[in-house]
Amino acid sequence: MSWSIDKNSKAVTMHKGDTGAYFLTFSGSRGAFEDGDVAMYKVKQGNTEMLYMEYNLQPEEPNTYERGDGKILVAFLNSTTDTWAPGTYQTEFRVARKPVRNVKVAMVVTSEEQEPITAEIDEETCLGYVQGTTGTVTLEYDDGWSEDPADYGITITGTPVDGDMITVSWNKDGDGRPMDGSNVRTVIKSTITIQDVIIDI
Repeated sequence: MSWSIDKNSKAVTMHKGDTGAYFLTFSGSRGAFEDGDVAMYKVKQGNTEMLYMEYNLQPEEPNTYERGDGKILVAFLNSTTDTWAPGTYQTEFRVARKPVRNVKVAMVVTSEEQEPITAEIDEETCLGYVQGTTGTVTLEYDDGWSEDPADYGITITGTPVDGDMITVSWNKDGDGRPMDGSNVRTVIKSTITIQDVIIDI
């Protein structure tokens, strides 16, 4: 079996089922990376996404794949590549600083009293109650809530006062990935070529 990478183009060539890995270091053009800044790796064949991975570029606790200071280990495992047909796949790396994620449910509590209320939300309950794929609603407190927070799966701790607000936004198609925007940029495009295994009998 053979596994190789072109250090200039980052193109990988391998036999089906091969394993291999390489280190890649991203440089922070706007200063050092922070915990939570991510590199997103995607492999596609045509319009079909074959693989999606995220790497923390400055983890609080470095690990095998996320070394810190923008250095990561990109690994190809047999359990992944053995299921891919021979052919050419397109890859790209994108970097997101302080990513805003495409979450299914987001909540903001506005409470300015000396002992402000806090709240937790049950995602499943919320998504089961709200109408439409996406939306936003603000619950306001004025001698009582404008809508029952429990309907949205919200549990409140503390005593609300006039003027308290809870804003809930939802996107039932949210995948949790960083959204496109000024802080997300494509930095590397390449290919993976998988060759079939030829066995002489």
